[in-house]
Amino acid sequence: MNTAPIFESWRQFDAVAHDYLAPITNEEQNERALELLEQLWLEVPDGETTHPLFPLLELLTGRIAAFEERAYPIPESSPERILAYLMSENAMTQTQLAAASNIHQSNLSKILRGERSLTLEQVRTLAKVFKVSPAVFL
Repeated sequence: MNTAPIFESWRQFDAVAHDYLAPITNEEQNERALELLEQLWLEVPDGETTHPLFPLLELLTGRIAAFEERAYPIPESSPERILAYLMSENAMTQTQLAAASNIHQSNLSKILRGERSLTLEQVRTLAKVFKVSPAVFL
Protein backbone atom coordinates (compact mmCIF):
# COMPACT_ATOMS: atom_id res chain seq x y z
CA MET A 1 0.00 0.00 0.00
CA ASN A 2 1.37 3.37 -1.00
CA THR A 3 0.57 5.63 1.96
CA ALA A 4 2.53 8.65 0.74
CA PRO A 5 -0.46 10.29 -1.07
CA ILE A 6 -2.68 9.79 2.00
CA PHE A 7 -0.09 11.27 4.35
CA GLU A 8 0.57 14.25 2.07
CA SER A 9 -3.15 14.96 1.60
CA TRP A 10 -3.66 14.73 5.34
CA ARG A 11 -0.83 17.18 6.03
CA GLN A 12 -2.35 19.66 3.59
CA PHE A 13 -5.82 19.20 5.02
CA ASP A 14 -4.55 19.50 8.60
CA ALA A 15 -2.80 22.77 7.71
CA VAL A 16 -6.17 24.42 6.93
CA ALA A 17 -8.47 22.50 9.28
CA HIS A 18 -6.36 21.65 12.31
CA ASP A 19 -8.68 23.37 14.79
CA TYR A 20 -11.55 21.19 13.58
CA LEU A 21 -9.61 17.92 13.50
CA ALA A 22 -7.82 18.04 16.83
CA PRO A 23 -9.64 17.21 20.03
CA ILE A 24 -11.59 20.18 21.38
CA THR A 25 -10.11 21.44 24.64
CA ASN A 26 -11.87 24.76 25.32
CA GLU A 27 -15.12 26.62 24.78
CA GLU A 28 -13.70 28.80 21.97
CA GLN A 29 -12.74 25.74 19.92
CA ASN A 30 -16.13 24.22 20.65
CA GLU A 31 -17.93 27.32 19.38
CA ARG A 32 -15.91 27.25 16.13
CA ALA A 33 -16.65 23.56 15.73
CA LEU A 34 -20.37 24.18 16.27
CA GLU A 35 -20.33 26.90 13.61
CA LEU A 36 -18.70 24.51 11.13
CA LEU A 37 -21.14 21.77 12.08
CA GLU A 38 -24.04 24.12 11.33
CA GLN A 39 -22.62 24.74 7.85
CA LEU A 40 -22.11 21.01 7.30
CA TRP A 41 -25.75 20.33 8.18
CA LEU A 42 -26.74 22.70 5.41
CA GLU A 43 -24.49 20.87 2.94
CA VAL A 44 -25.14 17.23 3.86
CA PRO A 45 -28.72 16.04 3.33
CA ASP A 46 -30.15 14.33 6.42
CA GLY A 47 -29.12 10.68 6.58
CA GLU A 48 -27.11 10.76 3.36
CA THR A 49 -24.10 8.76 4.50
CA THR A 50 -22.66 8.60 0.98
CA HIS A 51 -22.23 12.38 0.75
CA PRO A 52 -18.51 13.27 0.45
CA LEU A 53 -18.71 15.57 3.50
CA PHE A 54 -20.47 13.02 5.72
CA PRO A 55 -17.23 11.64 7.24
CA LEU A 56 -16.24 15.18 8.26
CA LEU A 57 -19.68 15.70 9.79
CA GLU A 58 -19.26 12.48 11.80
CA LEU A 59 -15.74 13.39 12.89
CA LEU A 60 -16.80 16.84 14.02
CA THR A 61 -19.89 15.54 15.80
CA GLY A 62 -17.72 13.09 17.72
CA ARG A 63 -15.25 15.80 18.72
CA ILE A 64 -18.03 18.10 19.92
CA ALA A 65 -19.76 15.31 21.86
CA ALA A 66 -16.49 14.28 23.53
CA PHE A 67 -15.78 17.85 24.63
CA GLU A 68 -19.31 18.49 25.86
CA GLU A 69 -19.40 15.24 27.84
CA ARG A 70 -16.22 16.36 29.64
CA ALA A 71 -17.17 20.02 30.01
CA TYR A 72 -20.84 19.57 30.87
CA PRO A 73 -21.30 16.18 32.51
CA ILE A 74 -24.88 15.11 32.94
CA PRO A 75 -25.58 13.45 36.27
CA GLU A 76 -26.97 9.94 36.24
CA SER A 77 -30.74 9.88 36.19
CA SER A 78 -33.32 7.14 36.37
CA PRO A 79 -35.18 6.06 33.22
CA GLU A 80 -38.49 7.27 34.67
CA ARG A 81 -37.07 10.74 35.36
CA ILE A 82 -35.66 10.90 31.85
CA LEU A 83 -39.00 9.83 30.42
CA ALA A 84 -40.83 12.46 32.51
CA TYR A 85 -38.36 15.11 31.35
CA LEU A 86 -38.78 14.19 27.67
CA MET A 87 -42.54 14.22 28.03
CA SER A 88 -42.41 17.64 29.68
CA GLU A 89 -40.04 19.08 27.06
CA ASN A 90 -42.34 17.82 24.30
CA ALA A 91 -45.53 18.92 26.11
CA MET A 92 -46.78 15.35 25.89
CA THR A 93 -49.32 13.74 28.19
CA GLN A 94 -49.36 10.07 29.12
CA THR A 95 -52.37 9.61 26.84
CA GLN A 96 -50.55 11.22 23.91
CA LEU A 97 -47.43 9.16 24.55
CA ALA A 98 -49.49 5.98 24.78
CA ALA A 99 -50.98 6.74 21.36
CA ALA A 100 -47.59 7.60 19.84
CA SER A 101 -45.73 4.64 21.34
CA ASN A 102 -48.36 1.91 21.54
CA ILE A 103 -47.40 1.47 25.20
CA HIS A 104 -50.54 1.26 27.33
CA GLN A 105 -51.16 4.37 29.43
CA SER A 106 -51.41 2.36 32.65
CA ASN A 107 -47.96 0.89 31.96
CA LEU A 108 -46.57 4.36 31.32
CA SER A 109 -48.02 5.52 34.62
CA LYS A 110 -46.34 2.63 36.48
CA ILE A 111 -43.04 3.31 34.71
CA LEU A 112 -43.20 7.01 35.62
CA ARG A 113 -43.88 6.11 39.27
CA GLY A 114 -40.90 3.70 39.29
CA GLU A 115 -43.16 0.70 39.84
CA ARG A 116 -42.26 -0.94 36.55
CA SER A 117 -39.01 -1.03 34.56
CA LEU A 118 -38.80 -0.30 30.87
CA THR A 119 -38.42 -3.32 28.63
CA LEU A 120 -35.87 -3.26 25.83
CA GLU A 121 -38.70 -3.03 23.30
CA GLN A 122 -40.17 -0.03 25.16
CA VAL A 123 -36.75 1.63 25.27
CA ARG A 124 -36.43 1.28 21.50
CA THR A 125 -39.95 2.56 20.94
CA LEU A 126 -39.53 5.58 23.24
CA ALA A 127 -36.19 6.42 21.65
CA LYS A 128 -37.89 6.56 18.26
CA VAL A 129 -40.80 8.65 19.57
CA PHE A 130 -38.49 11.22 21.18
CA LYS A 131 -35.77 10.94 18.52
CA VAL A 132 -33.03 10.18 21.08
CA SER A 133 -30.52 7.41 21.48
CA PRO A 134 -31.90 4.35 23.33
CA ALA A 135 -28.88 4.75 25.62
CA VAL A 136 -30.54 7.69 27.41
CA PHE A 137 -32.94 5.21 29.02
CA LEU A 138 -30.33 2.65 30.01
